[in-house]
Amino acid sequence: MWIGALVFWWHAREQPAPGSKPHEFWVEGCAPICAGLISGAALVGIGNAIVNVLMS
Repeated sequence: MWIGALVFWWHAREQPAPGSKPHEFWVEGCAPICAGLISGAALVGIGNAIVNVLMS
């Protein structure tokens, strides 16, 4: 999570112009991107647990 925050911070410093496409994606879109990554990892973990229970 720390590395992800560092990446978004760095891109926010590189794309400071509000209204530009990179600024919109990297600065304003960091919350939805991070939420999607976290929920996706959680769903994969749940799926993995279900498969492990069914396979043993």
